Amino acid sequence: VAAGRLAREGFEVTLLEANSQVGGRCQGLQRGRYRFDPGPSLLLLPELYRATFEALGTNMSQQVPVVRVAPAAYRVFFQGAGSLDLLYDVQRMVEQLEGVERGAGAAYLSWLAASRAALQLGLEGFMARDLRGPGELLGT
Repeated sequence: VAAGRLAREGFEVTLLEANSQVGGRCQGLQRGRYRFDPGPSLLLLPELYRATFEALGTNMSQQVPVVRVAPAAYRVFFQGAGSLDLLYDVQRMVEQLEGVERGAGAAYLSWLAASRAALQLGLEGFMARDLRGPGELLGT
C-alpha cells in the first residue's frame, strides 16, 4: 500500500518481496486445474481496503471480487463437543452463545461494545492518521 501511494505521488519505488510474487499472505497455490488460497481467512476493515484502492485510482470491487461467506463468517469445531459459528447477525450470535453457556450472550455484547470502542480509538489515533515520520507516531 505504501509503495503504491508513494508511486502515485511521483516517487520512484523499489518493492522487495521474499516470495516469487508480491502479496505476502495473499498468495495462491496452483496445482493443475486447482487453486488453493492459503492466505487470510477474514477480511477485516473492508472500508479501509476500499478507500486504499480508491486512493490508488482504482476500484476494489473490480480488482478483488469479495464474496460474503454464508451462513457463518467462521466456524470453530470442538473435539467431541460440536461447533460454534461466528455469525453476522448479533442477536442470533447472542442466542447461540446463550445455548452454550448461560450469560455468554451478555458477555459477548459487553465484549463487542468494548471492541468497537477500542477499534474506534485505534482508527482515529493511528489508522486514519497520515504520519510523516517516526516522531509523529511517538507524539513528538
